[in-house]
Amino acid sequence: MLPKDALIWFTDGSRTGLGTGSGVYGLKANKSYSFSLGKFASVFQTEIYALLLCAYENIRRAYKNKRNLIFSDSQAALRALSGPKVISRLVEECQEALSALAALNEVTLVWVLGHHGIL
Repeated sequence: MLPKDALIWFTDGSRTGLGTGSGVYGLKANKSYSFSLGKFASVFQTEIYALLLCAYENIRRAYKNKRNLIFSDSQAALRALSGPKVISRLVEECQEALSALAALNEVTLVWVLGHHGIL
């Protein structure tokens, strides 16, 4: 059960033989975004980049006093964002964007099992 008052976002990153990319989908916004990241990004980088873009999109929309639930299937990305030590500039930038969003809103990152019943 998802809270009716929450803004629901899904993020994902991927790598195929053709390249890498990140995607963001806003359930209530009914908006999706996808970005090619070339051939050399790791799956971890694509997952973090998707979370970063989601945070930026919410900041761009100037939400205040909203409840944001951001779903990701990447345990590694979520652990990196909540870890005590950051060694990646991309992870640091994502933390900063999420903190900026959280300064004006409630933000919850939620892990979901990938590719299992979520369209």
